[in-house]
Amino acid sequence: MLQWSADDFADDEAGEAIARASESLNLAGLALFVLDAATLSCGAVAGNVIWSGFVQSYYPREMLGRVSTSVQFFNYGVIPAGAVVAGLLASHLGVRRALWSLVAVLLVSAGNSLHDTSSVA
Repeated sequence: MLQWSADDFADDEAGEAIARASESLNLAGLALFVLDAATLSCGAVAGNVIWSGFVQSYYPREMLGRVSTSVQFFNYGVIPAGAVVAGLLASHLGVRRALWSLVAVLLVSAGNSLHDTSSVA
């Protein structure tokens, strides 16, 4: 990433304006990063609480250990597969296109989950 400072453009006024704008964009990017990290953390906590409550209410007590272990085995097992798929996409499409295509897949998946009425009685 290209980083600028006011010293790089100290000779002209336009250069100083560009440097100041760049510094404010860096602060805006930092603010967005912090907001995103907080949102992601809150979402992960809420999702874990909801999932744990569902598992504890749905499965019998004597099966909770097996169910939790199976879920964690699957969750941690797909991480390397996801890394391979992401690497292949990035090498063929480029990093930005790969990330945007994954965002599109997540949005379609979330939209499908929100509009799925097959389990509603």
